[in-house]
Amino acid sequence: MAHIELEHASKGLGLGNRTLSHLPPRLITGAYIVNAGVTKLGAGEETAKGLHGMAATAYPFLGLYLRIPGMRQNSSLRPTAQGTPLAKDAWLLGIGLSFVLDAILSRGDDSG
Repeated sequence: MAHIELEHASKGLGLGNRTLSHLPPRLITGAYIVNAGVTKLGAGEETAKGLHGMAATAYPFLGLYLRIPGMRQNSSLRPTAQGTPLAKDAWLLGIGLSFVLDAILSRGDDSG
């Protein structure tokens, strides 16, 4: 009985056949991304141009993280204080990719 209720609850949240376990990372990462966007709404012209320039010329996160000095600790993949935002973006990307892969791989699978 509880399994049926959880299944209906997850469908009502727009998760389709995905489990409720997807809900916390979706809410947390979504809130973070929305907040990041909202804080940039009041940015000035110069900031907007800078953000556009970064977005237009960005290359993969891992390459950026590995090549820019000061992003990680010496002889380690652990981020420095300056590298933490980029490392955070990498795990956000990983979470998003896992949702996409899960959706692709579970097409036609009604088991959840």
